[in-house]
Amino acid sequence: AGSLVFNSIVACVFLYLVYREYYLLRIVSKSRSRPENYTIMLQGVGKQTSLADVFNFFSDIFPDQIIAVHRVGDLSQARLTALKRKHWAKLQEDAKLESEDSSERPTTKPAPSWLSSISGVFCCLNDVDAIDYYGQREATAARCLKVELQSPLPTEVVFVTFKSILTARACGQILLTHNIDDFWRVRPAPLVSDVNWDNCRLSRWSVFFR
Repeated sequence: AGSLVFNSIVACVFLYLVYREYYLLRIVSKSRSRPENYTIMLQGVGKQTSLADVFNFFSDIFPDQIIAVHRVGDLSQARLTALKRKHWAKLQEDAKLESEDSSERPTTKPAPSWLSSISGVFCCLNDVDAIDYYGQREATAARCLKVELQSPLPTEVVFVTFKSILTARACGQILLTHNIDDFWRVRPAPLVSDVNWDNCRLSRWSVFFR
């Protein structure tokens, strides 16, 4: 009986030491400066809700604990504009090569706008210099792309970064209701590599019906 008690005590001490070592390693791992450990992910944040509203809402619950609030932007339109810019640049380069081969500047018909399409039955579009025309279209696409990258379309996904892991974890484990019309789904932020960024531009109704 004595040996059984002794063996039980040794086993308990051993389990305690193993758990203590695991706990210390877990604390060290969680204390690393990985952004997702300090961040939560909000889904279903209406586009009419400003980042200031989100910041003020969490500041009331966790005073002086918020570092930053960011909304995911939809760059799908910018992606299309970038493809258009690449297309016009390729056409301009081809026109330059054609000009070098023939020693003449090539011409092309400009793409019809909505106004010229309406009046197209009454007039014909004259040929224009291809190199200048494609260059102008490429420059226009470049300006549009710059604007779209600076002001992307808003999505319903917002990331909130806190000063401590404890605050982020506490916030990520509770369900928050902002108001009657705007229901937020809260979860700890995943790894950047685990986020499907294309799905971020889907609205809550699109997700619901899918």
